[in-house]
Amino acid sequence: GPSPFSEPETKALKALVEDYRPTTFLTIHSGTKGMYMPWAYDMEHLAARNRPQMMQILKDLDSEHCECPFGAAGREVGY
Repeated sequence: GPSPFSEPETKALKALVEDYRPTTFLTIHSGTKGMYMPWAYDMEHLAARNRPQMMQILKDLDSEHCECPFGAAGREVGY
């Protein structure tokens, strides 16, 4: 769209996040079949804050739902 949150889909997601105020975020990439933590898009910007907790969440989700690569995208995918 022409500006941030200008499209109906992003407006809906923004409203949901503002209302719900989640404490956990992860990205799921269907193209690589992987789950990745934020702030880990390359090998120079690996997650530091809450890294052990984020890895545990991904490990738990992986064992129950995905059985796929998980962790820092830069490390797992090689961006």
